[in-house]
This record gives sequence, C-alpha cells and structure tokens, in this order.
Amino acid sequence: MLVNPNHGKNNYLTKIEAGQRSENVSAVKYRIAFNLPKGGDSFLGHVTIDFDLKKQTENSPDKGQLFIDYKGRQIRTFTVNGERVTDPAVYINDRVYVPAAL
Repeated sequence: MLVNPNHGKNNYLTKIEAGQRSENVSAVKYRIAFNLPKGGDSFLGHVTIDFDLKKQTENSPDKGQLFIDYKGRQIRTFTVNGERVTDPAVYINDRVYVPAAL
C-alpha cells in the first residue's frame, strides 16, 4: 500500500509542468470504477489510465519524471506495464510518479 505523507495539503500542478506533460503524453484513456458506500466517509475505486508516452525523463521526481495527479490518502495497488510498484517514494505531495524503468 502506498500512503501520501502530505495528504490534505494543497499541492498544485504548475503551468510549466502541465505544458511539459502535454508535450510527452497523448491518446489518454481512463477507465474508472467506484464503490461508494451509503453514509461512508471514504470510497474504493479502480482506475486504469492508458496513454502514449513520447519520452520519459530521468527517474527522479525533481528531474521532470512523469507523474499523475491524485489527491487520495492511499493507493492499495499501483501497477505499471503489468509490474506492481511498491516503492513508497512514488507517491508524495498528491503525485504518483511513474517509474521509467518499467
């Protein structure tokens, strides 16, 4: 399980980051399913994101690595190209960093 250590703080995508991502990512498709229990204060969901990536930068959050914005508290499983990712460093500040090596 991946837990966001800074959940609840306001972390925003900058205009520069959005521009960089739009230059490298295309043909984005989402499949989303939620379980919203009546009266609950949380929910479960499953999200699949397919996209074409022109290039991936260095595998480091501060070097422009591709990330997905996600403001949830935790991620139960994170899979990239069929490989499960368990490194907690991939989920911080409302961003899920996509490992370049997978």
